[in-house]
Amino acid sequence: KLALYQAIPQALKSIVQLGMPNILAETRSGMTVSEIVSEIIRQNNSSQSVEPQQQQQINKAALLRILRLLSTAGIVQEQVRASISGASSPLNDYVYSLTASGSLLQETNSSFATSMIQYFLDEPVWNAWKALPDYVSGKHTEIPFDAGNGVSSEEYYGNSEHSQSLHYANQFVQCVQ
Repeated sequence: KLALYQAIPQALKSIVQLGMPNILAETRSGMTVSEIVSEIIRQNNSSQSVEPQQQQQINKAALLRILRLLSTAGIVQEQVRASISGASSPLNDYVYSLTASGSLLQETNSSFATSMIQYFLDEPVWNAWKALPDYVSGKHTEIPFDAGNGVSSEEYYGNSEHSQSLHYANQFVQCVQ
């Protein structure tokens, strides 16, 4: 069970980045993986935030595994859907809906949970956490952020290449103030 503690946050990050909490909140009966992917593509086409070539690259099998993992963590609920056509497929046999915990990830309800996930699981912060064991054990004296990213936080966030990371950090700070 402890091994999953790293996978669950990354799965949360994946669904937040895809906008799935808001998508799943739109229906009470739940959605299949295929329906979720179709809605992600529809919304991306509307916002034009993703290139058409990238839209077709959503890995449905990986998304199914993530949703199943998140169902064990109480973020989504998985239910069997009766097959109308008689053809069975894991992508269409199960529907997923948000639990009370999962609904906290909706951008419309509370930006705190979403901001926290985006910030703490963003690459520079994740790198800092990975550097923590060597810092605690005394192998390195450099603070974990600097050791994990090769530069100080001021240098990292001051670089225009990392504007999205700075955005996540600022969103999170605004929520906790």
